[in-house]
Amino acid sequence: MTSPDCTEPPSSLPLGSVLAGKYRLEAILGVGGMATVFAATHRNGGRFAIKILHSRYASDRGMRARFLREGYAANRVGHPGALRVHDDDVTGEDVVFLVLELLDGETVGRRASRSGQMLSPTEALSVAYQTLDVLGAAHGKGIIHRDIKPENLFVSRTGVLTVLDFGIARLLEVNADAGATQTGMTLGTPAFMAPEQALGHVAQVGARTDLWALGATLFYLLTGRFVHRGSTPQEIAAYAATRPAPRLGVVAPELHAELCALVDGALEFAPQDRFADAEAMKAAVVRAYRATAEGTLDTASAASALAFNPTHDVSWGASGSTEVMRDPARSTAGATADPSLMSITPARKRARRLMTILVTSAAATLIALAVVMTRSAVRARSGAVTAKASASLAPSGVGLVDDARATPIVTSDSGQLAVPEPSVLPLPTLAPALPPVPLAPSVTAARRIAPPPRSSVAKPPPSRVDAGAPSVEDLYKP
Repeated sequence: MTSPDCTEPPSSLPLGSVLAGKYRLEAILGVGGMATVFAATHRNGGRFAIKILHSRYASDRGMRARFLREGYAANRVGHPGALRVHDDDVTGEDVVFLVLELLDGETVGRRASRSGQMLSPTEALSVAYQTLDVLGAAHGKGIIHRDIKPENLFVSRTGVLTVLDFGIARLLEVNADAGATQTGMTLGTPAFMAPEQALGHVAQVGARTDLWALGATLFYLLTGRFVHRGSTPQEIAAYAATRPAPRLGVVAPELHAELCALVDGALEFAPQDRFADAEAMKAAVVRAYRATAEGTLDTASAASALAFNPTHDVSWGASGSTEVMRDPARSTAGATADPSLMSITPARKRARRLMTILVTSAAATLIALAVVMTRSAVRARSGAVTAKASASLAPSGVGLVDDARATPIVTSDSGQLAVPEPSVLPLPTLAPALPPVPLAPSVTAARRIAPPPRSSVAKPPPSRVDAGAPSVEDLYKP
């Protein structure tokens, strides 16, 4: 099914018409290759979905019989997850229609499109679990769906999943759109078509064909791209018939190994290499859920994971703009999207995640660098203040720093310059004082620091050690 704003007139019946004298057609819910689905109100006030076979097929008795067979197949499944058909009829004007249960929610395909063409592993596994529950019941009755895909899986607001279009797939063929089902001899939808289905080997189409389609659905929901990519539906069908599916872990290496094993097992090329039945695949779904979500998966938890409260109205029959049963390969009305472009969205999402990580790391690095620089500045300032305070309180002979040359300088009582050891503090000398070093000519321009007045600084008393030490004047006598 496509979005309701299809360019082709879906039916000769305009909105507001009363079908079979009972059902007033109020809104178009979806348009498919064979039929159009309307929201309708019965004359007694009941709300239903009416599926009307396109008028171009109404004159074909075989097509009419197969169309009406959907109701019998769906009701025969006997599972609440299979869409029930309440009635079928043909009017005097050759309008062939089914009366279906009116659902409130949206398709899995529509939900994925609102989330960047992807679902979380928890949501995808919840979809698979509920779908396998329905398929197990159908296969047990000998009914093969043949057209499992995101647009045929409907999720209610409470998270309960319903499988749509039982029996219709027998009429469908590859034609206009890789994600759309069309009428004819080849059965299925190219993007979700198992190899035996693409090859037209009708005798080999069975329960494992549906499991392959569900595996392809999971692949799409987890990666945002089809299993096989091509520029036309025919090319995709050819790849499905001749090429094995790529491994999920190669396409999306970030996914858990158990999840990859589940999808890869469903997408095996040969039917005998796939899961034996729906129950075996369901057990693998539970294992993957336990590994990824670290919880137990059952019907209640699967529904809870899919429950939603949309900000827009997506219920069947709400308005003409309702978008349900929308084809994943259609982006606008009447426009067909290139299926090979479906992989752009996950790539952009991964790029966005990487960019977020890089920006966060850069911000953290800058913050750390700022903290280090601030601490260094504080320490340097504290050291400068300490040195300045020491210089201002130091007596004659205390080391100062020459501003021009950043060289330690001391002054003697006579105002001459000397260079002491950097680590020697200005304590009373215990050894003969070194002679002052004559300044080089280039040093004469350096700022000299005048000694404090003799009267302001008390000389330390001569000790026994330096009592006989020569004075500075003695050392400079010729």
